[in-house]
Amino acid sequence: PYVQQNSVPLVGECQSATTAYSPPGGNQCFCVWVGGPTPTQNGQLGAELMERVQSWPTSGGQIALVCLNDPTTIQDCQGAAAAYGGGALWNGGPQMEQVYDNNYGQLIAQWQSANITHVHLVLDPGSLDRFLQAANDAGYKPQMFNNLVIDSSTAGSGGYANANGMYIGTPWTPLDQNTAG
Repeated sequence: PYVQQNSVPLVGECQSATTAYSPPGGNQCFCVWVGGPTPTQNGQLGAELMERVQSWPTSGGQIALVCLNDPTTIQDCQGAAAAYGGGALWNGGPQMEQVYDNNYGQLIAQWQSANITHVHLVLDPGSLDRFLQAANDAGYKPQMFNNLVIDSSTAGSGGYANANGMYIGTPWTPLDQNTAG
């Protein structure tokens, strides 16, 4: 109400709420602008980048999509899943994870036995850190893409050689420009 009553301009970012992209009509102000794609578009763009630029498979179930099951990330996940389509995804759809899950070792073992070489992640930094640790422990080095922010400790000083070369979908730069990531 304060923003509307005082016509205060706000600039959001790609993780803004859905309502930020569709301002209400009538007597309410149009004072919210979003600098970036919607979360659904962000996930879709990430998948399209990997398909078109990195030649990820578009059929045959060769991409593992792992998503944090959280309101802040679910739209990114849905956008990526829709762009790949069920035929390109391992198990026919995304693997949904909770923020506290740590079952990555079991997932990685399944992917290794299924010869999965492409992993699209929509994970928060803590979950990503646990995933990279499990992948490192298993000697698993697929081509990876993370649709969300990665922090500098995960990118480099965490000691995960498998994070070096991982594609990142959110245009955010760590403070430390000298990390291996």
